[in-house]
Formats: sequence, C-alpha cells, structure tokens
Amino acid sequence: MVLDPTLLKQGIKIESEHKSTIQFIKNFYNKHKRFPTDKMIYEHIAMNHIKEFPDYYPNLIKMEKRLSKKREGQRRKATGEFGGVF
Repeated sequence: MVLDPTLLKQGIKIESEHKSTIQFIKNFYNKHKRFPTDKMIYEHIAMNHIKEFPDYYPNLIKMEKRLSKKREGQRRKATGEFGGVF
C-alpha cells in the first residue's frame, strides 16, 4: 500500500486532537508506574469524541456503512462480480 503523504499529513493533524489522551497516559504512568488499561484509554478517547460531537458515534457508524457499501461496489466492479439475478 502506497500512502499519500497529503492524506497522512491530514490524518496526523486530525488525530492530534487526542493530545489529551496522550497526556492522560503519561500522567497515569507517572502516578501509578504502570500504563492505564486499554479500556481506560478507549474510554478517554470516546469521551473526547462525545464531548466534541455528541452524535459522533451514530454518524461514524453511518459513514462506515456507506463507505463499506461503496468499497464493496468498487470491488465487484473491478472483479466483474455482480449480484442479483439476470
């Protein structure tokens, strides 16, 4: 897979919104001398998304379904596979 450097740059900029999660991990480690559990980290990220956009997850689910259908259609077109009865 070849990564488009522009897309990577955009992604890094967007994902930098998780800066508070990185700080949470550092603070937790400094206080407890161990890393927080994966669940604690996921919860922190989820809370950040919900605070920013309360409807973040319903919209993310819709977007992923739409993109999955689009990708499946592209795959079928590329392979010549068509569903349905002719």
